[in-house]
Amino acid sequence: MSRNRFYVKNTLNRDGRATVILSVCVNHTRLRLGTGVTVKLEDWNALKQEVKRSDPQYAHLNTKLRERITEVEKVIADRMQVVKGKLNLRDLLSDLTRRPDPEAVVIKEVEAPETMWEAYSRFIAVKRTSVAPRTVAKYETLLSLLKEFTKRKGLIDYANITHDFGDAFTKFLLTKKAHTNNTVGKYISTFKTFLSWADERGAVIPRDYVKFRVPEEDVEVVALTAEELQMIVDFDLTQNDRLQRVRDLFLFACYTGARFSDVQSFNVDDVRDNVWHLRMNKTKTVIRLNLNQHARRILKSYMDDGKGLPKISSQKMNDYLKELGKAVGLNEPVRIVRYRGSEKVEDRGAKWEFLSSHVARRTFVTLSLERGMRPEILMTFTGHTSHKTMKRYIALTETKRKEEMEKVWG
Repeated sequence: MSRNRFYVKNTLNRDGRATVILSVCVNHTRLRLGTGVTVKLEDWNALKQEVKRSDPQYAHLNTKLRERITEVEKVIADRMQVVKGKLNLRDLLSDLTRRPDPEAVVIKEVEAPETMWEAYSRFIAVKRTSVAPRTVAKYETLLSLLKEFTKRKGLIDYANITHDFGDAFTKFLLTKKAHTNNTVGKYISTFKTFLSWADERGAVIPRDYVKFRVPEEDVEVVALTAEELQMIVDFDLTQNDRLQRVRDLFLFACYTGARFSDVQSFNVDDVRDNVWHLRMNKTKTVIRLNLNQHARRILKSYMDDGKGLPKISSQKMNDYLKELGKAVGLNEPVRIVRYRGSEKVEDRGAKWEFLSSHVARRTFVTLSLERGMRPEILMTFTGHTSHKTMKRYIALTETKRKEEMEKVWG
C-alpha cells in the first residue's frame, strides 16, 4: 500500500500562507499532490499533521486534509484491486488528478525518489538559515563520517537504516574514529534528527532508527572556584594588553553566564537599565540578563572608548586562556574520565590545561548555586529549560559539599 505524509512548502503566497502538500509513497516512488489547503507557517503542527487551533478555519481545513487522505487511499486501493498489485503510477496519477476540487492539483509529476544524500544536502541548506553555524558544522561533520563509513561498508540509503546499520555505525565511530561514548551519542542523535526531518517529508525509512541508542555519560565539569576566579581578577596584566582583553572577555562571561558566541555578538544597544536583552545565537530565544556590578565594571571600561567588547576567534580565545591560566598558576590537578565503549579513557593535567571559553559559563552556574541563587532563577539567566540540562554545568566544590553536609547533619 501507500505511505502518506503532509508537509508545508517553504514559499508563501500573497496572503503569507503556504501550500500543504500530500506526499504519497507507492512502490518506493513518491507523488506530491495538492490538497487545496494553505496555512500560515506558525499555524501548522508538523508532528500532529494538522492545522493548529490558532487558524480560525482549522476545523474546516483539517477536514479537507482528512478527506484528501481518504480519497487518495481509496483510489490506490481500487487501482491495486484492478491490476492485482501491479500498479501503473501514471494511471494512478491520472485517477488522482480527476477531482472536482480545482485547487487540489498535482504539484509534481512522478519522479525518481530523492536519495538520502540528496535529502541530507537539502537538510543542511534548510537548517543553515535557522540554526547556529556551529550546529551546521556538526551536520556537515556527520555527513563526512557517513560518507567515510559508506566507503568501508558500501552504499547507504534509507532502506539500509536498520538496527544492524545502527550497530555497525556505532562500532565504526568507537573503533575506527576513536570517539568517546558521549561524542558517539552526539552523532547518533544528530543523525536521528535528520532522519526524522526526512520522515516528515515523505521519505520511506525503516522505523528502526527511532530506537537507535544514544549513549550519554556524566563527565566531570571543569569550573573555577571563587578563589581561582579571584586569582585571575588580581593577576597583574598591565604589560600584556592581549591577555588583558582575553581576561576581560572571560570574566564578563563568568559574571553573566553567556556563551562565548553571545559575548562576541554583544551590542551595547541591547542593554537597557543594566539589563542585557540577549537573543541567544544557539537557541534564538530571548533572555534578560541583569548585569551585576562586576559585569558592569568590565563593560564600562570598553564602552567609554566607544569600541565595545573585544573581538577574537574562539580558537585563539581558548589558546590564550590556557596561557593566562598557566601564568596565574591554576595548577590544581584535574582528571576527566570518559568511556569508549567499555574502555576507560582518562585525561589528566593541571586545571589551566582545561581552560576554555565554555568554562566561564560553567563557573557562573556553579558559583551562583554555591552563593544561594535558586535553580529556577538561575535557569532564567542561562536559558536552560530543564534541570537535567543545567546539571551538566554544575561543579560544586568539595568545600561547599562539606559545608552543606555539616550544616544538615552536624
